[in-house]
Amino acid sequence: MSWITGVGLLPYGRHEAKSTLDLMSAAATLAMADAGVARGDIDGVLTGYATTMPHIMLATVFCEHFGLQPVYAHGLQVGGATGFAMVMLAHELVAAGRLRNVLVVAGENRMSAPGGRDKIVETLAQVGHPVHEVPLGPTIPAYYGLVANRYMHEYKISARDLAEFAVLMRANAATHPGAQFKEAITVDDVLGSKPIAQPLRLLDCCATADGGAAFVISRERTGAAGVRIIGAGQAHTHQHISEAPSLTEFGARLSMDRAIEAAGRKRQLHDHTRDPARRTGLGAARTVGPDGARRTFLPRRRQAAQYARRTAQLWPLRCRRRPRPPRRNTLADDGPRRLAPGCRYGPRGAARRRRRHVLACQPDPGAAVMSDGIRYQRCGGCGHTWYFVRSFCPRCGATAVSKHTASGRGVVHAVTIVDRAPTAEMKALAPYTLVMVDAEEGFRLMAHGAPGLAIDDPVQGSIVERAGRAIPLFRRV
Repeated sequence: MSWITGVGLLPYGRHEAKSTLDLMSAAATLAMADAGVARGDIDGVLTGYATTMPHIMLATVFCEHFGLQPVYAHGLQVGGATGFAMVMLAHELVAAGRLRNVLVVAGENRMSAPGGRDKIVETLAQVGHPVHEVPLGPTIPAYYGLVANRYMHEYKISARDLAEFAVLMRANAATHPGAQFKEAITVDDVLGSKPIAQPLRLLDCCATADGGAAFVISRERTGAAGVRIIGAGQAHTHQHISEAPSLTEFGARLSMDRAIEAAGRKRQLHDHTRDPARRTGLGAARTVGPDGARRTFLPRRRQAAQYARRTAQLWPLRCRRRPRPPRRNTLADDGPRRLAPGCRYGPRGAARRRRRHVLACQPDPGAAVMSDGIRYQRCGGCGHTWYFVRSFCPRCGATAVSKHTASGRGVVHAVTIVDRAPTAEMKALAPYTLVMVDAEEGFRLMAHGAPGLAIDDPVQGSIVERAGRAIPLFRRV
């Protein structure tokens, strides 16, 4: 058992002349004051990553800066799930009796740091595979744009349906005094905002900001207020979107099931199609406690604003919708390719300077896409095929693997149009189309696509040169 005994949250926006450590320290001070604990009471520290301060030992750097000497310090980085992962680890450490009070803290000056928003966009884009994804010019919104495009296709979700989620999230956030944006938005506002990575628009995306947050996780309550943690769970199905088993089934629901199981509760899905009064397009879940009491999550839209003020966690579940006539999920033509005169390749020295703070794995020798075709591998034991180069089969572990050249034929699995590129080289090509293609040999890859491609289009791929790189490009056949 563990308790959240203190919370510290800075207002989000611009904090001039504040470093990452300054923001982390301010949030930690607020959380410790809320918990009623002193520095000497903290025996564990967990820190999140900071793109503006990519130190390999950020936890100990913060402890030194803040004046802590804990018996346990650890830095975590699992992207957007880092906050929950840190709280889960703190919960496990406290529940095991190893620690008494764990300070969980993260902060970053993304808005006011040198380079500003453009540097952050480029840095975060490095989360992709260094050989088979990053050179194509995807951004974080582009990865999510591919996911959203596939989800809209499978569940017949319209752009207006998707925009309603941004409206709900703004209403939720605006109830907090430290919110960066407090003005209410409408579906039309979302649909009228600037396209970023279609179908996602500006108001669908997370804003860049400075900020910091901290929690104190304790074995016992330290004051009158406290939130008991009764269960936590994780799930890791993949890292790169090209390796995702599905673009509509991720680890969120599996981790939720594990957390509910750890809490000794049960989950029930509610079918909106059998309840006309609740046919809203939002998923719903009901948890049933040991006492038989039922608690419902994600109620109908007219209760959403009230619900957002009562809870801090929304359960992202798939929903069923009324059948609709089939329609073609086509993105708009992304227009002719535009190259800035004299800037096709970009200065190599400048590119190195922009990447010097990016921590990314180095590509394996010989792993690049070959100029004579799209290459893949096949296992001699189980017959599994895959795209990312390995010396073993990721399914059975066999080392008898062979390399092959693909036919280039396949079917489009997902599409997005990148309007905001991550680098100067790719900005010369924007807007450009990114596609996920299911090759006929059985593997999936990310590539550039010709304008006007849509899901389920048959395509033929080839290797072309763009932005000074050899990349796969698919056209409709």
